[in-house]
Amino acid sequence: MPRRGHLKAMGLVAVVVLVLAVHLGLGGVLLSNWRWTGWAVGGLLAVVLLKIALLGGFAIRSGRASRSR
Repeated sequence: MPRRGHLKAMGLVAVVVLVLAVHLGLGGVLLSNWRWTGWAVGGLLAVVLLKIALLGGFAIRSGRASRSR
């Protein structure tokens, strides 16, 4: 019987693979349609900047919390 940690790791790997496949698929569809390329690049840039801002905020908060303990 598999251990619980192995199941979590396999679930995480499955989610990462699914997310990558969706990103690559959507990116390919948007970039293959030349009329949408400008909008796609702008949208992807906005998503990347939003992810950076959110993850940076979490990292700063968790860094402050761990230092105060």
